Amino acid sequence: MFKNYIILILTLSTIATSIPIKLRKIESSPNKGKENITAPTELKTTKTGSFFILYQLFILGSGWTLWSKEGSIVGYSESNLKVITLRIISKIRITYRAFKPNQWTNWVENGIEVCNEYDGGFLKGIQIKNIDPIDNDYIPYYRVHSPLSNEWLDWNINGDTSGDLSNYFPGFDQMQLVFIKKSDIFYKVKNINNSWSEWVLNNMISGNMNDIIYEIIIHVEDEQCKNIKYTILFSENYITCENGEKCGNKNEKDNNEFNMIKKIQIIKKNPNDYYREMKYRIHIKNGNWTNYVTYGNEIGDNVNGFTAIQIELK
Repeated sequence: MFKNYIILILTLSTIATSIPIKLRKIESSPNKGKENITAPTELKTTKTGSFFILYQLFILGSGWTLWSKEGSIVGYSESNLKVITLRIISKIRITYRAFKPNQWTNWVENGIEVCNEYDGGFLKGIQIKNIDPIDNDYIPYYRVHSPLSNEWLDWNINGDTSGDLSNYFPGFDQMQLVFIKKSDIFYKVKNINNSWSEWVLNNMISGNMNDIIYEIIIHVEDEQCKNIKYTILFSENYITCENGEKCGNKNEKDNNEFNMIKKIQIIKKNPNDYYREMKYRIHIKNGNWTNYVTYGNEIGDNVNGFTAIQIELK
C-alpha cells in the first residue's frame, strides 16, 4: 500500500510539472503569503490589438506581490503596508521611475526594479512613459492610492507624476496602470479651491457640481485634430491657449468673478486642413449643460453669475 502511494504521488507530480503556465493564469490581484511568480518572457497581443503589461510591487512586511495584468489594482489598502519598490514589463518599450524621500530614482525599463528593496524608504510617486520608436500609439495612464485619505490620487499620463511628493505623505500603498490610445483627448480643470481635477478622457466629465472652474488644460494626442487652440472668456477678458497649455487668467490672483470661466471655444489652427470631428459642451452653474458644438463655436454665457463648473469633450 505504501509503495502504491509513492507511485501515485510521483505520477501526479509529473502531470503537474508538464502543464504549461499561460499568461491568463496569472492572478490579477496580490495575495499575502504567496511567493513571487516569475513573469513570462514573452507577452502576446490580444485579439483587439492591445497588449499585455505586467507590474509588481514590493510591500513592507509582505514581499513581492503576484504579477498583475494591465488595469488591475495591486497592493494592499492598509496604512502599514506601503510600497518599497516596483517593476514593470511590457511588450511595448516603456521606461519608469519612482520618487523616494527627497529624490527620484533613475529611469529603468524591462522589468528592472526602480530601486533595491532593502534601500529603505517608501515610494511617494511614479512616472511612466512610452519610449518605443515604433509602437507609440499607446501611452500609459496610471494612479496610486493614498493610505492617509484612503482614496485614489489623480490619474496621470505618459511621464506626469502620480503621487504626493510632500514631506508629510508617507508613501502610496496601491497602484493601477492601463494603456490608452493616443487618439484620446485628455482634459482637466482647476476649481475655486485651487485644486486640479484628475485627467479624464473624451466622453467623461471634468469638474463637479459645486465648484467654479478657474483654469483648464485640454491635451489632444490625435494626429487628425491635435493642431488646435482654444479660447477662454473670463468676464470681458479673452485668453487663447495652445494644445496642452494651461489656460487661465494669469493676471489676477484672487478667486473673483474676473477669473471665472464664462465661455469656451475650440478653434482649428489651420481651417483648410482635415480635422477629426470633436464636440464639446460646458455645464453652467445654476443652469444646465449647453448643447454640443464643434470647432469654431463659442459656448457659455457672460451673464453675471453664470460660470462654468464642468466640461466634456468627445
